[in-house]
Amino acid sequence: MDASAEPPAVLPAGCTEEYKIHIHLQCEPFTAIDAPLTEIVVWKLKEHAKKEVVEELLTGLMKIVNAIPRSEGMHKAGWGSVLEDERQYIVMIGWDTMEVCYTLARSVESGTDHITRRSTLQLPTLWMGGHS
Repeated sequence: MDASAEPPAVLPAGCTEEYKIHIHLQCEPFTAIDAPLTEIVVWKLKEHAKKEVVEELLTGLMKIVNAIPRSEGMHKAGWGSVLEDERQYIVMIGWDTMEVCYTLARSVESGTDHITRRSTLQLPTLWMGGHS
């Protein structure tokens, strides 16, 4: 899409304007994008979070997530920084179905997931507004 092109005449319900961002991806995005379901998450760092620490943790988290067997329904995960705002990051994860995604999310809450078992990363406090 041409960056100078006019926004569509009809925007999706609830949208008042169109936004465009550019992402510097740390890996190829097509496996996640081509999956039956692609989860896209936008993370905005809090003031106290250090970019270098978060980027190192994101890289480690992606290694762990990408180690989840394909047979469990996870295609690939990756992340990138937003060029227009250096404190924003985009994470993309490819899934077989929404149910697979929710099942992993529920297992994270209970501590029975691959991420909790394979890592000691302390991620949430860095960008979710927790204490650190």
